[in-house]
Amino acid sequence: MAAALDIPEDEVLQIEAICLEEQQLREKKVKLLFPGGNIFK
Repeated sequence: MAAALDIPEDEVLQIEAICLEEQQLREKKVKLLFPGGNIFK
């Protein structure tokens, strides 16, 4: 899909890495706020 939009592969990899980092930070924040587990799951 990115190739169809003429987005370089290295930029796609950087965006994927940022998304993964954001996910990990969300998980870390939930663990900090809810040490007994996420009450919303």
